[in-house]
Amino acid sequence: MKFNDTWYVIEKNKRLEVVSQADYESMDPESFVMIQLFDSKREAKSEVIRLIREQGKEALEKIIELEKTKSHSIK
Repeated sequence: MKFNDTWYVIEKNKRLEVVSQADYESMDPESFVMIQLFDSKREAKSEVIRLIREQGKEALEKIIELEKTKSHSIK
């Protein structure tokens, strides 16, 4: 892996981002959480998309569960 060509998936301000090695090095280490690193920007973006889809599924499941409990508590 060439670190100059490395891309990072980070979480910053409760959002997922893809950043280059140069951007990563210039960031304040306390301002983000590094999730994973990749050999290409394409791979990093694919992972962000996968993670967002997973978060969406989890949120939908929570909403469905809340709706079920809500309809039961009204009766």
